[in-house]
Amino acid sequence: MIAAPHTGLRFPAVAALRRLARPARFVGAELALWGSIYLGYLAVRGATVGGAREAVANARDLLALEGAIGIGHEGRVQDSLGFAHEALSAYYMAGFAPLIVGVLVWTAIHRRDVYRRLRTLLLVSITLALIGYVFYPTAPPRLVPELGMADTVGLSSGHDNGSFAGVRFNPYAAMPSMHVGWSLLVGIVGFAAARRRLVRVLSVAHPAVMTVTVTATGNHYFVDSIAGALVALAGIAVVWAVTRRPRRARAHVGAGSSPAPTLRGWRPSTSSTAPSEAATTGELRVSQLRSRAGPATTPGRSPAPAASSTWSWTARRCSPRSARVASRARPRSSSGCSHGRRPALARLR
Repeated sequence: MIAAPHTGLRFPAVAALRRLARPARFVGAELALWGSIYLGYLAVRGATVGGAREAVANARDLLALEGAIGIGHEGRVQDSLGFAHEALSAYYMAGFAPLIVGVLVWTAIHRRDVYRRLRTLLLVSITLALIGYVFYPTAPPRLVPELGMADTVGLSSGHDNGSFAGVRFNPYAAMPSMHVGWSLLVGIVGFAAARRRLVRVLSVAHPAVMTVTVTATGNHYFVDSIAGALVALAGIAVVWAVTRRPRRARAHVGAGSSPAPTLRGWRPSTSSTAPSEAATTGELRVSQLRSRAGPATTPGRSPAPAASSTWSWTARRCSPRSARVASRARPRSSSGCSHGRRPALARLR
């Protein structure tokens, strides 16, 4: 009795500590996941920087491909949007890492399921994009001399020769454009999870605006943007294919092992639908009792319906009417009905 007040004060403190520990564990696990995968991606990308000659040669091959299909108009796009270079350069920087981090933080706080979906898609798609960066280094349009495109963002001055956490930036990672790929993933997940029309409109507009931005700032070709979108869609397909099989397996196991639905007062059937010898004997006894006693009725209630010819082990709890009929076949118990041994009539109901 003396320890009760102390115990009552201790339990709320333990619950509060557990509530604080859950977000801490989640944040720690997510930071470890991002640090292991994304920093590993940057390390591989920085360690496999291709040579300038190879990267420019690959860029010229892409320009030839664009000319063959009629979409090689990067220089024209940059010239026509000269009045918006500053705004597009700011959007190129703020619409990628800051926007994605903000969306991830918001969804991690308010929509944990959406966060996990988006995080998985981002990490899978960037892993797929790494294949292109390693095996097909490509110089961006601003580094191809004959194109004459300006570097409106100013990446050529410090970014191309800089590093992050000791990892060198790769200036020849134009193919595919993950500015477009990740923007597309954010737009798809945001559109699917949004409840407001404005958020859905912005989710649709963001990938399109980013596609124009990366071209007008001289950082990507149109074919880079197309490849980035395809990588994003490939990431969705990979995640769907990997998670689909466990879901189907769980659904199969659940369908095979789930208990039969029950209602209060009814017991599930435990035998086959075919009547056994004991069941047939019990049915005959109840038929004889009914023929002697006639339909059992109570004041204000209609006569009981005849027993169905289909046998079922599903039984209802003892009722006064079944107890009266069954009491003629065996001695009455103290309560008038034995719940341990089901009456013959109740087994037929």
